[in-house]
Amino acid sequence: NMKKLLLKEILLLSKKEGKAKKIRFDPDTTVVTGLNNTGKSSLIKSIYHCLGADVDYHPKWKGANVTCLLKFELDDKDYNILWHQNLFGVFDNKLNLIKAAQGTEMT
Repeated sequence: NMKKLLLKEILLLSKKEGKAKKIRFDPDTTVVTGLNNTGKSSLIKSIYHCLGADVDYHPKWKGANVTCLLKFELDDKDYNILWHQNLFGVFDNKLNLIKAAQGTEMT
């Protein structure tokens, strides 16, 4: 049975750089565009990483020590994934912790 995944929003925070970015995704279509070196690949890699993939970031991105919150819908239920360094937390729509992980090992 195929699951329906809908990305809603991603929030990125670098305390080290004192910067934050919030990106909302259109429920129908989202296109990521921009000039070279504006962060398109880092955005896509951040989404993959929040979903559990092991990605290779640019050294500048690694040094920014970014914390990420990905809000998404899976089969009409809202969830959030919080990621910082190698720690992950999956939360339901009321922010109750469902799963915790370190690296890619779910507990």
